[in-house]
Amino acid sequence: KLYLLFIVCTIAISVTLAIMINEIRNKYFKKVAQSTYLLPYFLSWVIVNYILYGIIGNKYGMLNHIIEFFGGTPINFYNAPEYWTIILVIAKVWKDLGMNMVIYLATLERRNALANVLENHIANVDADCTHARNHFNRENLLW
Repeated sequence: KLYLLFIVCTIAISVTLAIMINEIRNKYFKKVAQSTYLLPYFLSWVIVNYILYGIIGNKYGMLNHIIEFFGGTPINFYNAPEYWTIILVIAKVWKDLGMNMVIYLATLERRNALANVLENHIANVDADCTHARNHFNRENLLW
């Protein structure tokens, strides 16, 4: 059940993000975004766990500080089993998102390049056919 959730969430978010980044026209921003999303893939799970602890930790976690700021009581995410499914899915998707996004983005870039080549080829064939048709019509008119 959890593996299926990992797979579905990772593919859905990676494909969506790849399509969004593919639509960016500013090359500099596009490269910075790709690098930013690829960085967690190269981090070890220990570092990812420390980052996660900084976000959802009981005493010093950023999320609990936000909950307290709005008048709520802090939640001990590490001791509450009902939160672990979503925590594990988010951590796994965040860590693997970059590499999967790069793979899908490369596929989209290749598809765009092939579409441009095909469009140019069709335009050339159409021009050749028009030229041949005009030439054939002129030959028939002279006879």
